[in-house]
Amino acid sequence: MDMMITTTMRIFRVSSRNSFAIIAYNGSSYKVIECTNMERCRMAGIVNCPPFCEKISELKKFLRFGKCRLKVEEITQDF
Repeated sequence: MDMMITTTMRIFRVSSRNSFAIIAYNGSSYKVIECTNMERCRMAGIVNCPPFCEKISELKKFLRFGKCRLKVEEITQDF
């Protein structure tokens, strides 16, 4: 089941020195919209982004504790 982007959803950019991911979060689930590692993961046989992905796990830490190892920015939605 795909998650639709809604106005109640928060969108984050999680970036490291070499890569970044745009992740949508609706309070209970995550959906990776764009990631610079997607091609590498698909070549390794990973179709959907796993919950143990570095970008997703760091976003979870950021939401839970307010800090993490990677740079996390919330993208504001101006509708």
